[in-house]
Amino acid sequence: MQKGKKIYYIAELNLPSKSAYSIHVMKMCEAFSKLNYDINLFVINSKNINQINNRYNINYKFKIFSIFNNSILLNFILRIIFSFKILYKKKFDKESIFLSRSIIFSLLAFFFKKKIILELHLLFS
Repeated sequence: MQKGKKIYYIAELNLPSKSAYSIHVMKMCEAFSKLNYDINLFVINSKNINQINNRYNINYKFKIFSIFNNSILLNFILRIIFSFKILYKKKFDKESIFLSRSIIFSLLAFFFKKKIILELHLLFS
């Protein structure tokens, strides 16, 4: 990837959270931003956005977008709605890259002809 390139990180989480997943996502976004990538993080919901820096001990330089107004737990249908809301939210340029651990979002992004990196933390047998 080239410096300055846009990365859209899709995370099915409510911020802030104490989960390892949220810490991983925030640290990944911080690392990409330190490398001068233009990071946009899409989450279910984010509250107290001003406290995120202290909560995760980061100096983030990326934008965070909430897809829903309230903290919710996603079921299968809500994951599909979450994915469609992101894909229709704004115009994405063709050089942008999506990064996600969501198989549902990744599949839909693939059908929308987006460049997607699916991050998996499991073994295939």
